[in-house]
Amino acid sequence: MTIYIVKKFPYFPMFDLSNYKVSRRIFCDTYFDISVIKQCETKEKFVAYVSLTSSDYFDRNATEIHKYYDKLLNIDHPCILRHVGRSDVDLSDRNFPTYISEYYGSGKTLDFVIEESNRPKNDDNERSEYSESSESDDDKSETDNDKNNTKSENDDEENNRKSENEEEEEEGKDEKSEDYESSEYSYSYYSEEEPPQYDNTARQIILTGIASGMKYFHSLGFIHRDLKPSKIFIDDDFYPKISGFEVCEVTSSYLSGEPMGNVVGSPLFIAPEVMKDVKYSEKSDVFSFAMIMYQVLTGCMEFYPDTPNTFRIVTEMVDGLRPNLDIQIKESFKNLIKRCWDTDPNNRPSFEEIFDLLSKDPQYLLDDVNQDAFKSFMEYLSQ
Repeated sequence: MTIYIVKKFPYFPMFDLSNYKVSRRIFCDTYFDISVIKQCETKEKFVAYVSLTSSDYFDRNATEIHKYYDKLLNIDHPCILRHVGRSDVDLSDRNFPTYISEYYGSGKTLDFVIEESNRPKNDDNERSEYSESSESDDDKSETDNDKNNTKSENDDEENNRKSENEEEEEEGKDEKSEDYESSEYSYSYYSEEEPPQYDNTARQIILTGIASGMKYFHSLGFIHRDLKPSKIFIDDDFYPKISGFEVCEVTSSYLSGEPMGNVVGSPLFIAPEVMKDVKYSEKSDVFSFAMIMYQVLTGCMEFYPDTPNTFRIVTEMVDGLRPNLDIQIKESFKNLIKRCWDTDPNNRPSFEEIFDLLSKDPQYLLDDVNQDAFKSFMEYLSQ
């Protein structure tokens, strides 16, 4: 049995964001604007979640919200992104409460990893939005080509641009080095000479890690409500960390586990009972996990490519519509997906059962999984 340590923090640390800048936007929806931010002097990175709900709401519900975030701050699990503080304003000094978490790996999220795996291997036109150093290399190359073809009409502007690109390139190299050297993931089986690929080993690690993190999260009485690939960070060894716990509307009814008064989350990942009756439970998160499993195992980012109308899809999902499972994946995983997205939440397994299946039952081990790499990951989970 794995024992998790819950760290005790005396208070929720306040961040002064006046000396931070946005390094890269990760995701933005109705509720949160999520970005990688960097301390201007130390270059230390964090992830900032800017609530798009005004501070007036937070003032009115301060007691409930502080209870929620005080508990959230104490969470400590290898597959959950650790929260480190908050600010009453965003980076533009507007009255939008901002929550700060650790920065993980290279900042890639699972949706990007899946999409990247679908791209042609030698497509030079595709460029990772997560690679800041590659951006500067491209810009620098473009500048050099321009200089070879024609002389710039404004030498000062060109020189400034080149200087900025070189600075970004050097900074990108430093960041790569820092990410690798300061990595706390010493349990990785892989070496520099054998970088991991997005294969069945990576898929097994990702799904098992998410299940482990959600098992722990549910044991504390939390419900995620917005579990999806864009809220799961992936490092270079494909070790996952779940984020997205910054619930826009936190009420006493949510804290007590009672039904919420509004729907939160991305429509295609929301359980049918939530769409129908706005009744969240741990099993609602299990439904979302089924959709994640489908994307991880198939590589298909579109659940219903023949039906572009989201409203129509959501309506049909309440009536039982699910993605096509007539695909080449292991039968045991097909059955697990079906159980997890069952219309009746009572028929869905718990994350405790899902984790046990993925980590212990040979039937739920994908083909050609590197046993040593997976064992290293399981040791990482138990640290």
